[in-house]
Amino acid sequence: MPELEQLILEIIRRQGPLTFARYMEAALYHPDLGYYMRDRERFGIDGDFVTAPTLSPILGRALAETVYDAWCGLGRGNLRLVEYGPGRGEMMRDILACLAAEYPELYRGLEVVLVEVSPSLAASQRRTLAHVTPGKVTWSGEPDCARDTVVLANEFVDALPLHRVRMEPGGLVELYVGEKEGRLAWVAGPPSSPEVAGFWAQTGLVPPEGQSAEVCTAAGEWLAQTARWVDRGFLLVVDYGLEAAGLFSPARAGGTVRCFARHRLVEDPLLHPGRQDITAHVNFSALARLGERSFGPAAGYATQGRFILHSGIMEKLARGDSFVFDPARHRLAEELKMLTLPGGMGEIFKVMAFYRGDGRAPVLRGMAGTRWPV
Repeated sequence: MPELEQLILEIIRRQGPLTFARYMEAALYHPDLGYYMRDRERFGIDGDFVTAPTLSPILGRALAETVYDAWCGLGRGNLRLVEYGPGRGEMMRDILACLAAEYPELYRGLEVVLVEVSPSLAASQRRTLAHVTPGKVTWSGEPDCARDTVVLANEFVDALPLHRVRMEPGGLVELYVGEKEGRLAWVAGPPSSPEVAGFWAQTGLVPPEGQSAEVCTAAGEWLAQTARWVDRGFLLVVDYGLEAAGLFSPARAGGTVRCFARHRLVEDPLLHPGRQDITAHVNFSALARLGERSFGPAAGYATQGRFILHSGIMEKLARGDSFVFDPARHRLAEELKMLTLPGGMGEIFKVMAFYRGDGRAPVLRGMAGTRWPV
């Protein structure tokens, strides 16, 4: 039996069934045995799954244009750029390359902070960003308060520990991780805390009877924590997920928790803890309500495809003689289609922005004219 599974079983035998949030935290973030803490490849072709930054620099370029919009709207002073869960550092590499080339004044006054809990991933980020101007990038568990800030979180919220619940005729029950015949197994019980029991009332969203769903109280805690040290600025969340109407449907009656290992979907999150990624669709309806309450006024919500196409990078990608075949531009065009077309990453991934500051939020081109989720 794998070592982490044995450790979790020992905790269950001493303390009783665990919430799925506690199990997920151990499976992903145990200091020695957690999935994100082990020294192994997770991203890209040689890992377990791909992300937009591992496929192409396009999302990074679109976000760089958005950072520029934010900088202009905030008064063009010194800016701090913070990224949560930076992976191997590819997205920040692409953002900084674009800013250095296109907006040198912004780049010169830019301070970059990466928030990373995994020592092995922090080491990868340092290698990826080794060429960046010395002193430009620092690492921190939690940044200090600063005046003008842009916070990025790409595929971060979907990996926050969450509770699993199911709406039954008698009310809400929580699904715990217990033991059966010496193996990890699901155990139903009452909600583990008032926060879990009251989550739907807090967000104004109620799953229908028979529906399993995820309650990510950690997302609200993270938003509130971030709001404490952002004096003025933006938070941009890029992740895959749906609004409540799409999540609370017969097609997803069992919830959306999924695992990935070697680019294969694994339905059972209780298998091989620490050796596969565990994730779930972000409920953007709930995230909108939580973020607006703790962070500030809404600044936009769009599909990734729409965000990229309206961000301002199309003019940059169109530069050059269109009558001469350029393999690099052809490759970028193929990557653009992969990240923007409906039916794939362009539709399932969303970008949500929050603004904290006085008055109306400055306009971000990628968010202009977008609606707020219901």
